[in-house]
Amino acid sequence: MASAIQTISRLAVAGFRPLNVWSGQGRHNEIDGLRGWAALSVLMSHLFIVLFGAFIPGISNPLTGFMFDGRLAVYIFFVLSGDALSFSYFNGGGERSVVKLVLKRHSRLSIPIATICVSILLLANFGCVLNVKAAAIVHSEHWLGSFPAAPFTILRYFNYSMWRVYIDNIDSEKIDPFLWTMHFELAGSLFVFFLLLIRRHIAHFNVIVLVVSFLFLINKNLSAFGCFTFGVLFGEFRVRIGFLKKFSFSNVVWPAMLLCLAAIDGVTQWKGLLYDRKAFFAVPIVFAAYSCAPLCSFLNSRLSQILGVLSFPIYLVQYPVIISFTSWTILQASRTDFLTPSSAAELATLSVVVTLVS
Repeated sequence: MASAIQTISRLAVAGFRPLNVWSGQGRHNEIDGLRGWAALSVLMSHLFIVLFGAFIPGISNPLTGFMFDGRLAVYIFFVLSGDALSFSYFNGGGERSVVKLVLKRHSRLSIPIATICVSILLLANFGCVLNVKAAAIVHSEHWLGSFPAAPFTILRYFNYSMWRVYIDNIDSEKIDPFLWTMHFELAGSLFVFFLLLIRRHIAHFNVIVLVVSFLFLINKNLSAFGCFTFGVLFGEFRVRIGFLKKFSFSNVVWPAMLLCLAAIDGVTQWKGLLYDRKAFFAVPIVFAAYSCAPLCSFLNSRLSQILGVLSFPIYLVQYPVIISFTSWTILQASRTDFLTPSSAAELATLSVVVTLVS
């Protein structure tokens, strides 16, 4: 019994860092850092842009268009996932390491998802899900007000966390709408594993994967998978050659490229353009981040690493926080006529803090 509990505990801990699957030896912590900042970007976009955007004048601009671009951050996750999942293979683990990851992948994703589903179930049954009432106050009926408010059955929660979350694309049927990414996460992971297992049997493998990756990127419905396959190429290159060793030309080239990409993405996001084309930004941004020595140093900093540890919990916890705590603060503010531009920013900031410490 004790060993079973220990096994479940290890899976739960590992599950909350599902992309961190390589060994400490030869580890590249900038991936953790980049993933952490991307998770924070998703959270900030939900709170400052989507939820309270109508109450905070000027919050939507070219700068926040990039910094709070949650869609871009998700596609960056996909690139990092393809890289991280293939790293152990190229780092000497071979096909055996891939098989181990295949066996663990579903549990590493589903156990933390099930934990969050339990928290949503408890919130709903104790009457703490207040998103529909709060949505009318902040004029967010199309977003906050559309989230499922009624509690589902326990069986439905279990089915959702175990398999429906990976295949169900009907918003009204989702227990946690923020987990739409899990469909791509699991399918993309399996595709990465498939590529790695057939790699030594395919001539000119990297050329074929590169062509396939570009074809995926061109198709907006498959662009997420292009991020995964580019991640595989990045993983091999990082192990066998090294981005900094090969491409660290100067401290000017890559920062300039990142600023250019950030500016273009910020303007297009601000204007509502290229929403389905974020993969075209995510892939070069990750490449430039890997090759930029100053940025790698920042991503290896203590703050970035802490965010990296919290990245997956941030992504999971934000939804129950928004439908309960954030919605409750909106209701309380409306009763005292306290909902102003400054108070909206304060409520959003408070929700960020609650999410980070939850």
